[in-house]
Amino acid sequence: MRADDRLLWRTERWFLRQGLPQLIEGYDFRQVVARMLPFLAFTALLWLDMFAAISPWTAGLIGAIVALAVWGWLTRFGRRPSPRLSTRTAVLLLAAHALIPPAMFLLAAMLGWIDVNLYLLGGLVEVSVGAGEDFTDADFRAIVLTVTATWVLLDAALIAIGYVITSNGLFALTLRALRHAGQDLRQTVRLQGRALPVVMFATLFLFFTNELWQACNRLGWARIGLLVGVFALIASLAVGVRLNQEAARIEHDFTPAGVADACRGTPLAHRATSISGLAPIPLRPRQRINVLFVLAVRQLVRAAIVGAGLFAILMVFGLVVVYPAIAQKWIDAPVAYSKLFPGQPLAMFKLAMLLAGFGGMNFMVNGMSDPDDRAEYFAPSVDELQRVLGVHAAYTELRHQAQ
Repeated sequence: MRADDRLLWRTERWFLRQGLPQLIEGYDFRQVVARMLPFLAFTALLWLDMFAAISPWTAGLIGAIVALAVWGWLTRFGRRPSPRLSTRTAVLLLAAHALIPPAMFLLAAMLGWIDVNLYLLGGLVEVSVGAGEDFTDADFRAIVLTVTATWVLLDAALIAIGYVITSNGLFALTLRALRHAGQDLRQTVRLQGRALPVVMFATLFLFFTNELWQACNRLGWARIGLLVGVFALIASLAVGVRLNQEAARIEHDFTPAGVADACRGTPLAHRATSISGLAPIPLRPRQRINVLFVLAVRQLVRAAIVGAGLFAILMVFGLVVVYPAIAQKWIDAPVAYSKLFPGQPLAMFKLAMLLAGFGGMNFMVNGMSDPDDRAEYFAPSVDELQRVLGVHAAYTELRHQAQ
């Protein structure tokens, strides 16, 4: 391998560690499916508990071991960050993953080898097949249709999830976000002291609104979690729009000196200054989405830290101020109580979680508009964006020169 090829390989590995696989040249469907092999192996082996006398936990453990072995092979022996399959091989692999398990089930059922109760999609569809059971034509056709359609639909959803995770490097992104969270936790006191007074004024009076107590008493945890997720999505979209504007500005103000500075601490650090012909490289839509997603996650981590502090403060207010009789009067309906904290209404915990999510969103949005907050919290994401674009420009130009 030539020196430039090794340098490109190391830079592609750097992109993967940053959660930015889309910046790798030629990263397409074939390479994504190749990197999905550990995920496909794990999910395929999870079906073992339906065909063998083993528990789901055992099947999961076997699947995890096989997935790690496949991942080790990909990263240890691949010359590139991952091999690239042919389009035909990738399509056949995904089709086999979706069709072979239901085919095996139907064959075993016809031959009377198994006695299985299938509860697919959380019990929404139930199929029961007993060993040695006789089938009428109508029953058999119903079983074929139900098992095949439901299993293929479920497997297609799993493959879609795995594809999104792999194509956007979400596993590496999660690890990176956890590292940033550890750094942010060391600054939690300063972060909470600066952010909480702002979000408290926007949420504290809502905590003592009886209509919200009544609503939270009726809402389940799933709906509360969905609302918090909507808050996170809205805040992420706002951050993404602003970062997209910053990306356009950075591309307009592009300079070779800025690229050399951006490449410090990367595999291209000693080569960026010698690469000639540097010019801004416009990101393709999927690359831009990948970059903006990585940076939005960093903001979400900070918002989660602020939200956790706000949740704790609201809980203290609730335990001190809201007596059970007051909660009963506000809710004015049968009250659901916490099992972990006897005598405390669940509505208090749900409302605190809801307002904490709202406060975290408010913190993210304010961080882009307020000058002081922008310099403190939003500017690091802009600097990271500038660094990523600079490394991508140097990497692309080096690839053109190496060809």
